[in-house]
Amino acid sequence: MAVWPAVLHQIGLILGLLLGGDSEASIVVFSTLQNARVRRDVLNAVADLKLTGRRRELFEAVLEVVRAAETERNHLAHGCFGCSASLPDSVLWIETKHFGPWNIATIRKETQVTANDHHELAKYIFVYKLSDLHNVLEQASDTFLITTEFFTYIRYPPATPSQADDEKYLQLCILPRVATALTRIRSRKTTTP
Repeated sequence: MAVWPAVLHQIGLILGLLLGGDSEASIVVFSTLQNARVRRDVLNAVADLKLTGRRRELFEAVLEVVRAAETERNHLAHGCFGCSASLPDSVLWIETKHFGPWNIATIRKETQVTANDHHELAKYIFVYKLSDLHNVLEQASDTFLITTEFFTYIRYPPATPSQADDEKYLQLCILPRVATALTRIRSRKTTTP
């Protein structure tokens, strides 16, 4: 949760750069966009105008990395947590859309909540181990690094193709999450007529 605002800030910086500078206005506008799909639509519209070739493809990969990390982050941010004595090294998590109705139904019951009531709820519970939570943090941290590196890459575009530009491009492309996203993007392009 603590890393995610920094990721969004980096994406706002990228938007500002694509709009033609590093203006405070672009950060303010971007930060008011609460819907992730709207943010991506804005970024893609501007990128379509400003980026071409491999830079555009790399930007698409960066957004795919961001989308994947944001999905995991949102799961954690918008669910309910719990614990169980039988799973002492784990955290229980459930979507509020499942917990809310169950909770209201149990409150309305005129009898004591039973094991069967909890059994119904258990169908929707996920168990996060500490390693799972570390993975989510690592994904968010990687995403921050990737967005920061991409910003640096597009901030100083070379006047002509150069070895340094090629090296920076390849450094970004071999980052594992970016490489995976590029593979998916290229696969979709070859299978889509």
